[in-house]
Amino acid sequence: MRAHHFSRLILATLAGATLFGGAYAATTIPPAATPMTPQAARMIITSKMLVSDVAMNLAHPTADLKASLQFGNNAPAAGRAIAFKVDGKPVGTAMTGPDGRATFNFAPAPAPMSGPHTWSASFDGDYQYSGSSANATLIVNKEAAQIVIDSATISWEQADYAHHVHFTGTLSGFADHNPIKADGLAVSIDGNVVEHVNTDAQGKFSGHAIIGSGNRVLQIAFPDNAKYGPTMEGKTLNVPGEKVYFWFTDGFGWVHDTSPYGFGDLKQPAQFSWYDCDYNKMGDAGTYLLDFATSAKIHVTKDNSPTGKPAANVPVSMIVEGKSSTQGTTNANGDVVMHYTPSGTTVQLKVESSDTTKFTGSGITQKFAVIPQPAVTPCKGGSSVRQFMIPNH
Repeated sequence: MRAHHFSRLILATLAGATLFGGAYAATTIPPAATPMTPQAARMIITSKMLVSDVAMNLAHPTADLKASLQFGNNAPAAGRAIAFKVDGKPVGTAMTGPDGRATFNFAPAPAPMSGPHTWSASFDGDYQYSGSSANATLIVNKEAAQIVIDSATISWEQADYAHHVHFTGTLSGFADHNPIKADGLAVSIDGNVVEHVNTDAQGKFSGHAIIGSGNRVLQIAFPDNAKYGPTMEGKTLNVPGEKVYFWFTDGFGWVHDTSPYGFGDLKQPAQFSWYDCDYNKMGDAGTYLLDFATSAKIHVTKDNSPTGKPAANVPVSMIVEGKSSTQGTTNANGDVVMHYTPSGTTVQLKVESSDTTKFTGSGITQKFAVIPQPAVTPCKGGSSVRQFMIPNH
């Protein structure tokens, strides 16, 4: 009987009744919590990886790859391992510091090829935070090269009637000064490529090219190779004018007749006679002979000989008695005729180029005898002869 009543008491208590018949509040017992997995934790707090582009030079093939790991509201994540890769291949790891930053010094051997490469930083995640990664570009620059133009001399080559520049120089690394053996260095004058030269095992090169007169810029350009980047060096040269030679070759005189009965301009070499009274209807021979002048024929050559190669299109200046000047340009045969009026029994003529930038030469100076115009001889019932002696240059 006792056992029976004990069982009924327990049941009554669980049902909410007390031994004294009072009410007992029912209590709900919550289920036990389920432990969180690492996957569930990563979904709660997300990490973020920050990286940026970097560069390295083949002269010093090393670069610091820097990553920043942040959690939640951009809070730094300290003490996490960051894995670094270049072009998809692992290169090393580094731990983040209190500021969430990790740095890995990338110093490969041998150095990678020049150009762009891809590097990455990644965090695998842990029981509390999600993993993250980011990529950036690693630019591998070639080593700087330098060209030194050791010499550049100008010479006149009579064989082709032109100035030549003869040059030598050296191509080497800018930082290590090692000689660079290379083919195809471009040689240009005023931006126009005229030839190509090669360097030897000591980085030395030499060459020559035709160069025009005046201020010219000689440039040597190295394109690049697997290790060294492109470079160029220039030098300004003051090139003398083309060498030419001047010669007096001929001369003649003229009579300028403006009368209504005259013959206009008559030209003959050496000596001529003018029979003015035959056409003088007014009895005054001086009326019609208004001007007397002489001319010089100048010949310009490229050789130091009057029979040398003619120099065409040369601007020529003739100075008379150191004062007056007349201008002309040689024709295809190297000739130019220049007129002058003598003022005495002699005349000194100096001939040179009027463009000393393009043409050089000492010119030529020579003195000639001049027989001036005689006095007018009146006609006396017949013809009178008026004669002029013209210097033959």
